[in-house]
Amino acid sequence: MSTLPKPNPHPSRRRLRDGSVFWLDLWMAIGAVLLIGVCLNFLALRHPWRWVWHEDPALALSTMSQQWLRSIKDPIRVVVFHHPEEKDTPLSRIMGLLKEYREANRNIQVEVVDYLRERSKAQQIQTQYQIQEPLEEECLLFATGDRSRMVSVKELTDYGITQGEEDGTMVMKALGFKGEMLFTSTLMNLIDQRPSVVYFTQGHGEHDLNSEALDGYLSLRQSLEGRNLQVRSLLLHQEGTIPDDAAAVVIAGGNQPWSGEDLGLLQAYLARGGRVLVAFHFKSFGMLTGLEDWLRSWSLQVGQNVIDDITKFSGSELLVGQLAPHPIMNPLLGTATPLVMPLPRSVTPMNRPLEDYDLEMQSLAFTTTNGV
Repeated sequence: MSTLPKPNPHPSRRRLRDGSVFWLDLWMAIGAVLLIGVCLNFLALRHPWRWVWHEDPALALSTMSQQWLRSIKDPIRVVVFHHPEEKDTPLSRIMGLLKEYREANRNIQVEVVDYLRERSKAQQIQTQYQIQEPLEEECLLFATGDRSRMVSVKELTDYGITQGEEDGTMVMKALGFKGEMLFTSTLMNLIDQRPSVVYFTQGHGEHDLNSEALDGYLSLRQSLEGRNLQVRSLLLHQEGTIPDDAAAVVIAGGNQPWSGEDLGLLQAYLARGGRVLVAFHFKSFGMLTGLEDWLRSWSLQVGQNVIDDITKFSGSELLVGQLAPHPIMNPLLGTATPLVMPLPRSVTPMNRPLEDYDLEMQSLAFTTTNGV
């Protein structure tokens, strides 16, 4: 015969005890969750870690850039001068990359200014950093203290000529984004506080750096100085050398002969890794300045001619629309603005190897098939 369990003489006490255990377990669970959260937060502060969800390799900073960015102590201001109606602009990439820069160093502050709709703010920034060049296209300003550097948005994209998929014609196409390279180099140049020096030769009939005349170079000088470049005149026969701080030497036209001594100084400068930009004045057409033979020694042929193109000629100016992909020409690629060249002469590679130098020759601008 089975025995029935005796009824609990105090059922309310059991319910109370069971309820107390439930609430105790609940509060212990909440406390454990809070404790884990505090521990994770402490670990995150001591050992931060970011998950990168995007798949664009151009937005991933290199280890070298990250390490260098962490060493920056001064506040850096980055202003993106943007206009929403601009087409084919890599704004999302620019902002994504700048976000990575800010994550690497919180001293970097980023802001976006619509340079057309926020004209007063844009002009105030230009005045603050003594930027003489008008804002006519998208660009970025990097600044610290009273120093600043400008980077054109057009410089950020590499272009190349590829074959079209449909008809097989050659088309210009964006191939790569070099934001990190330009942003980091700009910041390094900005923080270094030693502006690059560009020397313009004088004494051979070159354009005047201080002249506001039609053939004067004052506006060019102001534009370069607005990019924190120092512009200096250079009389080679007086100096007897090209200074070691020369980032580049510009021969701006000229219609007078060069001496063998001056050409020897240019040769020595190039031999030690210098950079020279040579421009020929239309007044030198029909005469030899000595630069022609010197450039021939570098496998460049300067023509005794004036280039004409029936479809691209406007008065005395040649409108050049066919440009080759190159860091020098990339800011002009993809725009409707042609390169204007007054009475230009031809300069072509001779495809002759140089014994002591491993050089790559490339033509940068071309006429159409109607050019002569």
